[in-house]
Amino acid sequence: MRSKTGNIQEFLTDFDTLNITNDTELSAQVERCKAIMSGVNPDSLRSNSAFRSGIAASMASVQTSLNSMMVDRPKRKLRPAA
Repeated sequence: MRSKTGNIQEFLTDFDTLNITNDTELSAQVERCKAIMSGVNPDSLRSNSAFRSGIAASMASVQTSLNSMMVDRPKRKLRPAA
């Protein structure tokens, strides 16, 4: 069975392939996540609450940056057929 940290690290590793628009800002945030998650293993997160809190705070900082990158796009209005 794979851990959630393993899933995250796999996504971060595969991101370059998934980034079909070559979004440099998003790539920068992924690189931040890679640095944060480097060397992190599930046992460390489970057993060390201070370490877990530090990782959570660092990832929350990335989330804040990602949230600021989100763009509200106008929604299309659908008209019923006449």
